[in-house]
Amino acid sequence: MKKIFIAFLLYFSLFSFAKAEVDGFYFGGGLGYASVNIKPQDANGDNLNLHFILGHKLFFNENMGIRVYGNFLYDWMNGLPSHAGNVGSYYHLGANVDFLYNFINRGYTSYGAFVGLNLGFTFWNTTSLDTYLNFGLRAAFNDAHSLELAFRVPFEYHTLNSSTGKEGKQVFNPMLRYVYTFSDYY
Repeated sequence: MKKIFIAFLLYFSLFSFAKAEVDGFYFGGGLGYASVNIKPQDANGDNLNLHFILGHKLFFNENMGIRVYGNFLYDWMNGLPSHAGNVGSYYHLGANVDFLYNFINRGYTSYGAFVGLNLGFTFWNTTSLDTYLNFGLRAAFNDAHSLELAFRVPFEYHTLNSSTGKEGKQVFNPMLRYVYTFSDYY
């Protein structure tokens, strides 16, 4: 995944022809991976996720900005040991606020980082309130395109089955995503 991200950065850096970062509404999507811990069985497994985001970003100057967005993730579980039982797939809906900082602005390309919080709901076998720390690296090209290497770290376990007391938690969730921005200036 690191080689793919570097290849995209190199391609867009060489073929960028417009302003790198603009304010506006955006949407994006990508793929992610997470390891999951199930307790009280203390079982570990893996899951893949498909995620989508929709929101608005606003830059205060050429380096600092903020974005607000909603997200939808669909996670499907695999690789759990048999003593963990059937956990199945789950969904996550959330609201996010991220602080954006571009540390390199070169003509039509910007490279930066973000950090923020997610507040949402996870729909596993029951519905649970959850919060995540969001952080990652981003690269913006040609007014509207950006790539992000995003990470989500949850703060708590989610109830999977209230009658058995089974709970689950994503330990760490790296994601690679593409984001398209509709400029406010069009």
